[in-house]
Amino acid sequence: MFLLSSLRLLSWKRLLPPVRSRGWRGGLKLAAVAIMAAWGIVSYTAPDAEALSNTEIFRAEVDFSKPVWKNGGYGYIDGKGEEVIPPRFEEAWSFTANGLAQVRADGKYGYINEKGEEVIPPRFDGAWSFEPNGLARVRVNEKYGYINKKGEEVIPLRFNGAGSFAPNGLARVWVDHKESYINGKGEYAIPPRFDAIGDFAANGLARVWVNRKGEGYINRKGEEVIPPRSDRNVGRFADNGLARIWQAGE
Repeated sequence: MFLLSSLRLLSWKRLLPPVRSRGWRGGLKLAAVAIMAAWGIVSYTAPDAEALSNTEIFRAEVDFSKPVWKNGGYGYIDGKGEEVIPPRFEEAWSFTANGLAQVRADGKYGYINEKGEEVIPPRFDGAWSFEPNGLARVRVNEKYGYINKKGEEVIPLRFNGAGSFAPNGLARVWVDHKESYINGKGEYAIPPRFDAIGDFAANGLARVWVNRKGEGYINRKGEEVIPPRSDRNVGRFADNGLARIWQAGE
């Protein structure tokens, strides 16, 4: 059975011998093939195609900036299959535009550069990829905040939970059982008064849940554009400007 990922593949040739590893994903130029849990690399442009049997599991995505698991650890290889960063990490993620990737070592999370050097030593209980605004979400114990590429706390770890920054520059956070949004400086863009919130959609509206009032939508200023109603459940607005709702009967 093939697991295809958005590419129309016409011909194949194995470029590298299979090795026991896992953890690849992404990219368009190369693909990984698993044959009885052994992975090899194939090219989808090779003229002398090698047919894949139905025992092979295929995904048409490999990006060598992303980690590969081998012999009990994660590391990184290049487009020739050569080891660039040895597989010494317990977990590893993709490199982001600033050249850093988060990894886990000895149960803690930190960040390395493309040479495998620890730019931000593993000291966090949780860490996420750097975002376009240059910040990364991290967690120590049960508190969340954001750091820059030097490992400095730009937004202190003071939240009970936090999310990624949306294209409008706001991130979801929650503290003391209330949820709201902050900007890239850690300032509340909207005071934390909601029981639950959703991400902002392309039309600039976000779902909110307010106890006793129900569900509705707010804009970036926190204004109720569509007031909450207790007799209606609402969904996120799609790119076409429509949102699914459930309406209680009379």
